[in-house]
Amino acid sequence: AYALRSVRQGQPLIVRLLGPGALRTAADAAFAAAVLLLSVPVIKNLLSPKQQMNKVYGPLRMVNTYGAFGTVERRRVELIVESAREVAGPWREHEFKAKPGNVSRRPRWISPYHHRVDWQMWIASALGPAERSPWMYGLLYRLLRGDAEDRDVVRLLDAERGDPWREERAADGGDGGGDGGPRYIRVEKYVYRFRYPAAGEPRDGEPYWTRERLGRFYPL
Repeated sequence: AYALRSVRQGQPLIVRLLGPGALRTAADAAFAAAVLLLSVPVIKNLLSPKQQMNKVYGPLRMVNTYGAFGTVERRRVELIVESAREVAGPWREHEFKAKPGNVSRRPRWISPYHHRVDWQMWIASALGPAERSPWMYGLLYRLLRGDAEDRDVVRLLDAERGDPWREERAADGGDGGGDGGPRYIRVEKYVYRFRYPAAGEPRDGEPYWTRERLGRFYPL
């Protein structure tokens, strides 16, 4: 009678007996066990001295290894965007939200966020000439022009120092069409080193980074 009533109510008997929560838990446990079993070769590859990157395992391709880069340099090379009204300067830096720029700015806590433009700038520094990162041309053009329609791009950078010409642009009308903004833009390449204070020594305004210019990234 109970089984007949369960069928009439439109629910499978096993769901009525065990409850929907228990069935879901059992399904999750079975899936986790399957993934764990299939991940054995992935873990072996991870521990291997000859690790393979971006390789899939098994006919169903449910598990795989992932790695954007096989190795990462110990040096931290950063690209610094600068703009000026005159070629002779003075040049002002465009600060990004997370990546190092101003040596006195405290390193940002970004997890669990992923700042894509900051990440792409690091990748561009590793790839080589700007021609290998063509998206950068659009970014530099928008930062240089500074029109109202470019504000979404500028917002990808630091809110306060992403546009070092913000006050001049505002005084000139804020549309980027006047003389308030820059006329030249460039990208410099620096190597950054984190500055560790001595044990017990307060920073007291001392910079977090030291940096050394490596040369021009764009234009060459």
